Amino acid sequence: MFLNFYFSSRLLCLLTVVLIFSSCSTKRTTLFNLEDKNDKKPAVTVLEKGNKNSVEILNQTILPGDILSLRNLQNETQILGYNAGLASGASTSSDYIVEQDSMVALPFLNRVKLGGLSIPDAERFLNAEYSKTLLKNPIIKVKITSLKVTVLGEFGRVGNLPISSDKTYLTDIIADAGGLNIRANPKNIRIIRGDLKNPKVISVNLKKLKALSNDNLYLHNNDIIYADTKNTYKFLDQITSTRNIIGIVVTTISAYLLIDRLTR
Repeated sequence: MFLNFYFSSRLLCLLTVVLIFSSCSTKRTTLFNLEDKNDKKPAVTVLEKGNKNSVEILNQTILPGDILSLRNLQNETQILGYNAGLASGASTSSDYIVEQDSMVALPFLNRVKLGGLSIPDAERFLNAEYSKTLLKNPIIKVKITSLKVTVLGEFGRVGNLPISSDKTYLTDIIADAGGLNIRANPKNIRIIRGDLKNPKVISVNLKKLKALSNDNLYLHNNDIIYADTKNTYKFLDQITSTRNIIGIVVTTISAYLLIDRLTR
């Protein structure tokens, strides 16, 4: 009687665990639900504002280590004062590295500070500087060619992903990263932006369709995007970790008892 009860209880526990894991593996994550009038929580929340002047919402900010591409659209054959000797209509550009002190070495201007400026501000500055003595009515276009973000957490794949456009949205990178995996909590996506000593931290709830209208979701160079884990999987991970520790302890005790018995 006792043995039947023991094995029945063990079987019931096993079936419960199987049902939990099977329900976790088959449940689909639904994003961008229509607005629930009873849910007053915002779809996007700025948790930490960071440095007030560090970034602009819609424009990339030039940072140390960036590689800049500069073009003079007014005269494509004359790039920043160099006559490239190209045929009319040809296009070319030159690349320059932003040094750690935010300075960039440019032809005829020597070293100028572009780090910390937005792309439009850098273009206005260069147009003014080059038009003083060198170029007539230049149209200097600046582009950061080394744009990237870092994707961490519960994505299809993680790592550094390049940004091909100055106006790249969060959903574009999620798609490039293979989407959110089944363990991801779409209500808690974090974007960490700017100086890591005092970053801007943005929390995004992708379950809400309203999140797609927020300009904070336009990504910046070197943003870190983190997808948190659902609480269910955090709990299961803790159980697995505890089970592994218990297994090691039991194995150690069993080995000790076996050695002790053999040495008697």
